[in-house]
Amino acid sequence: MTDKIEVTLNYCQDRVLEEIVERAAAQYVERMGREHRQEFDKLMTKAIEAKVNEILADVVARVFQPMDVFGSPVGEPTTVMGVLAKKAETFLNEKVGSDGRTGSSYGEKVPRHEYVVKQVYEAMFQQQVKRDIDEMVKRAKDKAHLSIAAQVLETVKKEFSK
Repeated sequence: MTDKIEVTLNYCQDRVLEEIVERAAAQYVERMGREHRQEFDKLMTKAIEAKVNEILADVVARVFQPMDVFGSPVGEPTTVMGVLAKKAETFLNEKVGSDGRTGSSYGEKVPRHEYVVKQVYEAMFQQQVKRDIDEMVKRAKDKAHLSIAAQVLETVKKEFSK
């Protein structure tokens, strides 16, 4: 890196100042120790994330006019959030077969959101049934152990009482 900043007839004062700040920051970071560099990286990441979030919030809320391939307005003005909401609604209401795919089966077609809810419910139901069965098996084993122990104790008592 050079320490010289070339200034020509066509220089832009803002760009020159920006370059000075960039070079000063780069030199400062080079002189930092490892711990300070990590802290600096954390602060920079936080600042960058804040700026990106600010820009994204502006982009998502900005109203624009959808256009067709010829540049003619199509539909009502909307926002990125509106477009995403519409796409999500279309996706969730799309009809799917019993395998969860579109156009892949001739069987009963249901909206994707119903299919997903059914899959989640069935998975939860199976987990609960498995837990219940495991608990019943454990209780049955415990009762069997107690019953066998009681029979052994009774047999031992009979044998020793003779």
